[in-house]
Amino acid sequence: MTVEQPTGCLPLLVGLLTMLATMLCGGLVISETAANPNPPSVMVEPALPNSLLSQLDEAETQWQAAGISSYTISVTDASFWSVQTNTITVEDGVIIDQSATCINSPMQQDGACQPKPFDPAAYTVSGLFEHARSSAAIDEGLYTTITFDPEFHFPSSIGFDNPEILDEQWIITVESFEVSD
Repeated sequence: MTVEQPTGCLPLLVGLLTMLATMLCGGLVISETAANPNPPSVMVEPALPNSLLSQLDEAETQWQAAGISSYTISVTDASFWSVQTNTITVEDGVIIDQSATCINSPMQQDGACQPKPFDPAAYTVSGLFEHARSSAAIDEGLYTTITFDPEFHFPSSIGFDNPEILDEQWIITVESFEVSD
């Protein structure tokens, strides 16, 4: 089974704007945008850490119950300062391949971007759960927005935006996920 998100700048910009609107306007319960033709994802409102962490625990339990140990995942890590898509292949729980591409961010107008070195484990499903937990711990999860994949239950989007700080917002979005046989 393959779950894919559209690629390019439009979904990224829609995601960043959605995240910003969600943070400023108090969150949504269900998130579905024109940029995402897939079934709606459950969006977790900014909440107290116990609520957010319990939702993460429940989603991770569902992910683990599925028993998926081999997959390929592409994750875009975007901020005002950089936009990079990291693709990881996991086979029987072991990372066997990794690659990265990038596009110019709003601050990289001076030529072609170069993919940066990255820790591939941070972009596996386990890494996404860890990142979601650490983000939820910042300021009691007040500025963190997490969306879960409706079929596989992993964090399909993790965003952070503190409106009191300029240019610190970022979003990590799963662009595609394919289970390997």
